[in-house]
Amino acid sequence: MEPPPRWEADFHEWYEQEHIPARMILPGFESALRYEAVEGEPRFLACYHLSDLAVLRTPEYQRLKEEPTERTARMLANVRGFTRYVCDLVSDTGPGVGEHTRLSVVAFSVPPAHRGEFDGWYEDEHVPLLMEDDGWLRVRRYTVRP
Repeated sequence: MEPPPRWEADFHEWYEQEHIPARMILPGFESALRYEAVEGEPRFLACYHLSDLAVLRTPEYQRLKEEPTERTARMLANVRGFTRYVCDLVSDTGPGVGEHTRLSVVAFSVPPAHRGEFDGWYEDEHVPLLMEDDGWLRVRRYTVRP
C-alpha cells in the first residue's frame, strides 16, 4: 500500500497500533511482517503468516473485514495500491538464520502446460543456486489462490 502524501506517520501508527494488533489476537494468526520497498510503488507490504487459511472464514475475522473502525475505513479508502493475495505455501527451505531485514518478491505466472518443467527447474536448480549465496537466508514459494 501507499499512503497519501503527508499521511505516512498516521499510516504507520495505524498499522502498528490498530491493524496488526487486531489480527494478531485472533487464533491462527502466527506472525505479521512489514516491509518498505527500496524503489518503486506501492512502498509498503505486509505479510501475515497463518496456521490455517480457515482463520479468514471465522466470524471474528469476518467482523474485522465487514465492520472496520472509522480509522481503518478512512485509511483503506485513501491508500493506493491496496492488493490482497491469499497464498498457499508450496515449499520452504526452512528457518533462515539471522535478522530478516530484506525481502525479495518475484511474481509471475506459468502456463499450465509448462508447470511441471518449471517446478522441477525452480526446486532442483534455482532454489539451490540462491541458497549457495551467504547472504540468502531462506526461500519460500507460494501459489496465489484464485
